[in-house]
Amino acid sequence: MTYALRFSNPRRVLLVVFSETVTDAGFKAAYNDVESFMRAQGPCSAIVDFSAVERFELSNEFARELGKMRPAIPVGVYRVVVSPQPEVYGTARIVTAWREGSGGELILTKSSAEAFEKLAVD
Repeated sequence: MTYALRFSNPRRVLLVVFSETVTDAGFKAAYNDVESFMRAQGPCSAIVDFSAVERFELSNEFARELGKMRPAIPVGVYRVVVSPQPEVYGTARIVTAWREGSGGELILTKSSAEAFEKLAVD
């Protein structure tokens, strides 16, 4: 699995881009990197983009675990997930359901352009 973190400092938006195959272990590594980034840079909104993913192998058990964990992206800032594939969208809904009421809701979009528009990022 490949992922990259990109930061737009003027807008305070972190872009997390996944590609290739997403697995439980790989996603957890990205989660830890995002958490470290937030500690170092302070809270900021984030777009998590799965558009370039070829295979999505996140297990339902791991999605439930994610839903119970403290969000890597702090409560109070926007969390946008680009989920054009049905399996990514469904998994994001599982995480959202587990976080319901905790302030850990996600905004789901089908395209990067829509996500950028929601956060006013060029």
